[in-house]
Amino acid sequence: MRKIFVLAIVGVLMTIGASAQKIGYVNASELLATMPDMVKANKDLEVYAKTFEDAGKTMMTEYQTKADAFTKGEKTMSEAVKEVKYKEIMDLQKRIQDYDQSSQEKVEKKREELIKPVLEKAQKAIKDYGTANGYDYILNSEGILYAKDADNITAQIKAKLGAK
Repeated sequence: MRKIFVLAIVGVLMTIGASAQKIGYVNASELLATMPDMVKANKDLEVYAKTFEDAGKTMMTEYQTKADAFTKGEKTMSEAVKEVKYKEIMDLQKRIQDYDQSSQEKVEKKREELIKPVLEKAQKAIKDYGTANGYDYILNSEGILYAKDADNITAQIKAKLGAK
């Protein structure tokens, strides 16, 4: 009986404490998508990725040309020449696959490199805003099932970061 009484008191105290907390939320995806730094990072990433894409297209054109030539001339080639040409095509195919994997890894590394400072800037702005305005918690709205519109501080954080 005494344990139930103590638990009830603890529950009441926790409820009173929780009701005094100030909680806000931010739509992090919207915030990040509209930050000028993120827009620039995405453009820089597109330019970086395009260089790999262009080189990959060149390799694919070379592969297609060699494969077509092999298919057209296969009937007139000796077995030794067929073997050499086939090996060339397979080696080129392997190089293309390795290149694709390597370029994807490089682009992903570059994405992390470009986006990390943007995420840190957004996190700092949210933290600074929360501290300056007495928030105990600021949540990401994408994980909230219900919240009052009055607690949405996305616009204030966007304004602080110069996002539109």
